[in-house]
Amino acid sequence: MKGQKGQAFILVLMLLAVGALLIVPVLDYITTGLRAQQISEDTMLEAYSADSGVQSALLELNKNSGNYTETPLEQSFTINDRMVNVTATYVGGGIYKVTSTATSPNGRSTTIECDVGLGVGSVAFAVATKKDMTLQNTIVNSSLDYPGEGNIHSAENILLTDCQIYGDATAMGFISGGEVIEPGIVTPYSLLPVPFPQDYSALYMAMAKEGGTHPLVNMVIDEDRSLGPLYINGYLRIENATVNLTGTVYVTGDIIVEGSNLDGDENIVAEGNIHIEQGAVRSDIIPIILCIKVDGRIYSEGHLEGPTTVDGVLYAPYGEVILAPEGVNFYGVHLYGAVYGKTVNTEGCTITFAKDLLQDRQGLPGSEMRIISYSYK
Repeated sequence: MKGQKGQAFILVLMLLAVGALLIVPVLDYITTGLRAQQISEDTMLEAYSADSGVQSALLELNKNSGNYTETPLEQSFTINDRMVNVTATYVGGGIYKVTSTATSPNGRSTTIECDVGLGVGSVAFAVATKKDMTLQNTIVNSSLDYPGEGNIHSAENILLTDCQIYGDATAMGFISGGEVIEPGIVTPYSLLPVPFPQDYSALYMAMAKEGGTHPLVNMVIDEDRSLGPLYINGYLRIENATVNLTGTVYVTGDIIVEGSNLDGDENIVAEGNIHIEQGAVRSDIIPIILCIKVDGRIYSEGHLEGPTTVDGVLYAPYGEVILAPEGVNFYGVHLYGAVYGKTVNTEGCTITFAKDLLQDRQGLPGSEMRIISYSYK
């Protein structure tokens, strides 16, 4: 019995010795785990905070991208107890380099770098207005691949006189007169908002300037050539020529097009008015023709010799688009593309919605600044 007690005592001493040997590693393991967990949480919060900086820059670039083509965007704020510093620098071609760094109180930091550029959008309507739309003796149809989709929409009222609309007519105000052809549906007092593109004209100006500035005050083109990117500090006049748009064209004055072809899926922007007449502005790949003048006008008229044929998106977000014959018994305008404006007035014209050419393109409704690439540093 005494021998057994001695053996038990020896066993206890052995267990204590083993415990003493194990307790330090176990405590080290627990401490290391806690530290790793803390580091993981810090890294996660830094990553979340840095991403918040990217999203903040993206929001600002969507609202005011043109303000940061020469002077970088700089932001600083605190979130998740981390200091976030953000810069967005314009690198050309409509692309911004965004760098966002989140720093923890212990000095650790996480940096995200990404490229941001203008994404793609799509045109949903053949004709759309922010204010009233007035169509007289007008046919609105769609391309053969999309029959019955010559849809029109106004954020206010639609006034139709002797019209044929091969699609739906919707307005947030009233719809009066006209004839809407089946399968069209007439929906007055609709809650559907007009999906207008945002104004990226300042960004387009920077993109145009990357190709240089025209050396003369005004520019006249009377022979076939390529054009763009180019900044023109005056008016642009194109007469009886085929112009292949190879980049953004920005004009501080008026644009006058007479009997010419504009070809290419680019933007041509005017701070003044835009006048298209006498013949054709024909394109296999249609451009976006943009008038940014407040109360400005895109005006196209048919003539006695024949209709004016325009292939493109006519867009006057702050002004008026007018498609009409020059006089009584004159031909009207045949447009293949779409018409968007603050107001639209047509008479004796045919509008064919080119849906097949107006999907997944920059500068269309739904286009916004989006992340192109994204990486941690």
